[in-house]
Amino acid sequence: MSSILKWANEKGEFVRQTSSFRNYIEKGSLHPPQANRYILYISLACPWAHRALIARKLKGLEDCIGLSIVDYLMSDQETETPGCIPDPLYGSKYLKDLYLRADPNYKVPVLWDRELNTIVNNESSEIIRIFNHAFDEWSSSKDFTLYPEKYSKDIDEMNTWIYDLINNGVYKAGFATNQDVLFEGLDRVEEILMNAEYLVGGVFTEADLRFEPVYFGHFKCNLKSLRDYPNIMKWTKRIMAIKGIKETVNMEHIKRVLIAAAVRTPVGSFCGQFSSLSAPELASVAIKEALNRSKISPDIIDEVFLGHVLSANVGQLPAKQAALLAHIPASVPCSNIGKVCSSGMKGGMESMSNCPFYSPEMRSGAKYGHKTFVDGVQRDGLTDAANGKLMGECAEITAEEYQIGRKEQVK
Repeated sequence: MSSILKWANEKGEFVRQTSSFRNYIEKGSLHPPQANRYILYISLACPWAHRALIARKLKGLEDCIGLSIVDYLMSDQETETPGCIPDPLYGSKYLKDLYLRADPNYKVPVLWDRELNTIVNNESSEIIRIFNHAFDEWSSSKDFTLYPEKYSKDIDEMNTWIYDLINNGVYKAGFATNQDVLFEGLDRVEEILMNAEYLVGGVFTEADLRFEPVYFGHFKCNLKSLRDYPNIMKWTKRIMAIKGIKETVNMEHIKRVLIAAAVRTPVGSFCGQFSSLSAPELASVAIKEALNRSKISPDIIDEVFLGHVLSANVGQLPAKQAALLAHIPASVPCSNIGKVCSSGMKGGMESMSNCPFYSPEMRSGAKYGHKTFVDGVQRDGLTDAANGKLMGECAEITAEEYQIGRKEQVK
């Protein structure tokens, strides 16, 4: 798996790579319109690829343009994931196998020419335009258009800023420390939809082909969710109600591409049956089982993040320890996340049973008199360093101040 750093410039800013194939399908060209000559390769988890699938569906091109759906999981083991459609041409195991026939830089969607054995186009916006007019001879919805001529200028203008602020903005914000630009774009869409059912001309067009469920979970662009935008939420439901669109959406693929497997060890009592195991040893068991369930080889892991609070007496680099015990290569970078209770949101490990008592004064020597021990669990794990209050007490203060009842906490 490639490093995420290749998508950044020298300033650390996200830079989208230019699509490699930008050919069109038109009469008299290298790729003329023909039924059953072309096949669309997509991922149901990719918003860019998904809108090409929607265009194929709405234009009624299922009998004209072939389809292959890649697995959301890139594994070196055989998988049979529901919702996938294997490559009908070459039986390719990976999408990269197709690209290696033409160009090694690969991504979805891909529009493939069966006769010339090469890629026609891998830019979703252009594939949508191709589907909108090139195959009308075979379309079961030839009178339907995603790009009405009288709104073409407005659609192009809308596409430009929505792409920059929202579609591509998700990636820029996901790799940045500030999400403001993304949500300014969403605020702008919310305002447009206050008095309109669709973004341009009051009709459904390609400008409305936006389905970005990954922005909230995968990229952690979560200052707001769709629920905070009532007009966008209504717009989304309106689009989903259009005949044919709902059946192109597979939330299992969309969610699973973000979390391949979730595993936890049993929770033992304090100083109980698991007290002989260190936090990294416990974590390694969960990591190995997560890899096993998801059928992912340790050799293709890019990076390991593990939350951990009580690191005293555990040894250097607890996350690296856990990764090595799980047979992840030593070359894979590992990071410890120290955010107290919320450390577990990145995948956490802990063994309170193995956290030692301290005798801080012993470092400089005990001259005379009684000395006391400090409980590492209470000092480093359960006491607010800012005000000296226990975490349980802080929780009660917060709940009272913000009027958060038990029912709201459970949610």
